[in-house]
Amino acid sequence: MERLRKADVTMQAIRSEDMEYPIPVDTRPAVNRAMVWRCEWWLSSEFRLLADKDVRAIAFDLFCIAQHQNPLGTLPTDERILARLVGEPMEEWHRLMGKPINPLSGWRRCILSNGDRRLYHPVSLEIARAALRKK
Repeated sequence: MERLRKADVTMQAIRSEDMEYPIPVDTRPAVNRAMVWRCEWWLSSEFRLLADKDVRAIAFDLFCIAQHQNPLGTLPTDERILARLVGEPMEEWHRLMGKPINPLSGWRRCILSNGDRRLYHPVSLEIARAALRKK
């Protein structure tokens, strides 16, 4: 039970003023594409420099997964789904989320065009916008 409370607190910590997500639901790039990844940002980011390797690996997976979600660049808010998406059991997800820098560090809640709420990261949004510009 203590683990669940700790994870709930971590999920609460990423909540901020919910912004309206600028990419409408069901907006997809015209073609299958590669993800544009800003290596210079990643290599010098505070997140990469301070996070544990296991957290960095899951975080990178989340950036990739977000580019195949609806809308593009977002993640679900349900931690059970997030754990499944990255292939981790809940116990391991809770362990990772209990770290000071966790896989969802920098992710924020947003409101979608259909009124649902999801998570987005400014870099994930930038990657999604780049994909849509290549239509």
